[in-house]
Amino acid sequence: MKFAVFTCLMVLLVVQHYPLVQCKKMNIEELKGFTKPLTKTCKTKTGISEATLAQIAKREFPPDPVLKCYFRCIAQMGKMMDKKGNLVLENMIKQVELLIVDDISPRVKSVFTECFGEMTAEESCQLAFDFIMCIERIDQELNIIV
Repeated sequence: MKFAVFTCLMVLLVVQHYPLVQCKKMNIEELKGFTKPLTKTCKTKTGISEATLAQIAKREFPPDPVLKCYFRCIAQMGKMMDKKGNLVLENMIKQVELLIVDDISPRVKSVFTECFGEMTAEESCQLAFDFIMCIERIDQELNIIV
């Protein structure tokens, strides 16, 4: 499984240059496993506390600046947000088409598109937080960060 996650992460990095490369599409549970390396890296980068992570696991999202930047880190590593802190819907749709099984892909695209359209925050940590909260509000099952 670790090798499959590593392989898919590498694909995400080169997909722009080699569009014919493909990896196994995943369901929601598999995607949660796929995000583990991202969350681990972002935990280290942001210094988010274990207490806050425990709150996230219970679907409690305190308005903590570190939590907001933790979400930004995950969004950037997942190529949903660029290095300048802008959400990039085109990248999100490409990721969905590449990584998510066809039976839930339209649902994910719909939620991402709706949430993208609702975003007004200019600061990148707040923007990432608002986007994750929108996903949580519209379709909790698709919030694979928890």
